[in-house]
Amino acid sequence: MNEDEEDPVVSEMPVFLAHTLEDQLYLIQHPTRPAALPPENDNIIRCCFKPDHQELLMELSVDTENPNYDTSHGEQIAINVDGGKKPTGYSLMDKRTLQSTRVVTDTSSCALATLKNRQMFIVPLKGIMSVQPTFPHLDVTDKRAKEEAKEMGEDVSGGEEEESEKQVTVKFARQESDRVKRAREQSYNYLSKRSAEEKWYQTKYHLPNSRQSEREKAKLTSVELSDQLGAMCLTARQYMDNLVPVQQDPTWLLPSMPSHVTSLTALSNLPLPDIVLAILKEVKIITFEQLAGLLAGQADRVKLLRCVQQVAVLVQGNWVVRSECLYNKESISEHNGVPGEIMCRARDYILYQLSEGKVLERKQVAATVRLPPEELKTLLSQVARLRRNKGWELVLPPDSEFIDRNSEVVERQTRAWASKFKQIMEALEGDGTTPQGKGRSRRRESSMSGGSDLESPQRLKAPPRHRKDSSFSSDTESGTESGRRKRNSESSEGHKVKTEQRKKRNSESGSEPKLNGKSKRTKNEIPEVFS
Repeated sequence: MNEDEEDPVVSEMPVFLAHTLEDQLYLIQHPTRPAALPPENDNIIRCCFKPDHQELLMELSVDTENPNYDTSHGEQIAINVDGGKKPTGYSLMDKRTLQSTRVVTDTSSCALATLKNRQMFIVPLKGIMSVQPTFPHLDVTDKRAKEEAKEMGEDVSGGEEEESEKQVTVKFARQESDRVKRAREQSYNYLSKRSAEEKWYQTKYHLPNSRQSEREKAKLTSVELSDQLGAMCLTARQYMDNLVPVQQDPTWLLPSMPSHVTSLTALSNLPLPDIVLAILKEVKIITFEQLAGLLAGQADRVKLLRCVQQVAVLVQGNWVVRSECLYNKESISEHNGVPGEIMCRARDYILYQLSEGKVLERKQVAATVRLPPEELKTLLSQVARLRRNKGWELVLPPDSEFIDRNSEVVERQTRAWASKFKQIMEALEGDGTTPQGKGRSRRRESSMSGGSDLESPQRLKAPPRHRKDSSFSSDTESGTESGRRKRNSESSEGHKVKTEQRKKRNSESGSEPKLNGKSKRTKNEIPEVFS
């Protein structure tokens, strides 16, 4: 016996898709209400609704004449709500409150079906809500009791001391990704805040058998002519697609996981380069064998190796996500707001040093890249680990097997690293962050402040320097130097006296002093050519 014989078709009927109440129909569940209780017994005196968050608030009257009603308890509740005074209107607790919560956030595949004259009418649902009893009078009573105790000077903190003032550190706001933003918008605190900001809209409740209710229920089985013709022209596949539409956005497949965890099921719908980039952004560093194991069956090794070279760089046989993929030019760092371009340059410098097999010291790296301690520690922690009394080394061991098998890729990456490191050092020297760059900056400033001899004509004629006859010594000079200057000054004075005596004798004899048969002129007799 086959499956058709086990489950035979007993009846066939046409199915219509009605759009009359498509954006206005809500399904309300009341789990605490007995199913046998007729709806006429629910005397709803007030009804409010929030359309954006799909919240419903209903106040139902309580039958105070019922023999099961506790009159004394009802009076006590009314007195507590009114602040210990006799209520002016009602003296009993005469109402109860029901408030709804959303059961399903995505109702695109939910509908309400109605049978009429052997025909089925399906209407899409806008939302599904579940109402539960709430007790707002208890909150009012508790709040009033605390206010009265505070006025009397009693301690209402419950034994908890108030928080003392403390210093607050101002930090830059963290840039959120789209996935983190969606997770934050779906959190309880965010939804509660948005719900509290939305105002309540007053609505009117109609009894089930009223004329208005009958008119609205008739719309459940009303089908327009366009819907009938459209249903007749659709194939079975198109009809099912319209009835249960295919979700194009893969975010609905995401399970309820922490914000820092990515689902491989959700990534399977993306192109291979995007999948590789998403994985590398999460892990920061990975071996090729590990990456191939995660993406087994989705791509061959040759195509995977080609894709990984587009978004990662090779460091000791391991693949590390490119700095440009983590920090773009418009981004800033999380702690101190360092521009993304500087973060990329510092990260590439660290990766190059690690690719050379070096063990890094944070002080030496900080002196070169000039980053704040928080940003530098973040960059090092992504790809390196701290060894006690040694320094920072690569978090993964060298993948010698990959290096031996892919010599061409390794050689290409080595040349790219050499060119990249040259650009990094030129940029750091241009910014004056390296010792060479600092020396060049100082020489450039010195040459600019000194100027050129051609800039000022006054420098061509420097004032003559006259040697002072008197000797002096500074506080930093030794006694030997002071004595030497004193002896030089005395010998100079003696030489001047001898020169004056020689001039006097020559003038008396009327002859000039000769040297090797030539007349000799003293320095004072040489005519001045330059004034």
